[in-house]
Amino acid sequence: AFCWSPDSRFIIFAKEKKIMKLEVAKGGFPQTLCDRPGPEENVFLRSTACSREGTALFSDGNRIWKVSVEGGTPSPVTESDQSHQEVAQRWPCFLPDGLHFLYLSVRKKPEKWGIYVGSLDSNKSKHLLDIEGNIVYAPPGYLIYPRDGRLMAHPFDAKRLSFTGDPVPIAEQVFVT
Repeated sequence: AFCWSPDSRFIIFAKEKKIMKLEVAKGGFPQTLCDRPGPEENVFLRSTACSREGTALFSDGNRIWKVSVEGGTPSPVTESDQSHQEVAQRWPCFLPDGLHFLYLSVRKKPEKWGIYVGSLDSNKSKHLLDIEGNIVYAPPGYLIYPRDGRLMAHPFDAKRLSFTGDPVPIAEQVFVT
């Protein structure tokens, strides 16, 4: 998995046990931002996100981490919720303020999976929605996600971190992997 920087100057991606950055216009060799934490056998990076403020988020499959797009030591920004049988955290997606982000919490029982909003300045998370898939923020204020074979647009206030209306389908017969 990889992500574009908000200004489209570079991409962030995983290669083996490293988080890398490649400046698109310059080409050449990627720069190592950090070693990816996590078990050696867990080499599948689930996803990345990048803020305008210069922070990259990535999931090692188990939890969400942050690192500067200039490089450095990664630090966790979420805690695993063992009391709810959480087994993974995936697909971070920054909200417009560059401080809050969305992510998928994977639980032992799929019907307990959900989207949460986290913050770079706290390891507390807020439950938003029960869902079994990825979610993205779309300006001017929607969360886009799959549900029952349809792609849904759900009005969302990114400042209040809450929904402002009911979801509406925007595409039918959507296949989600």
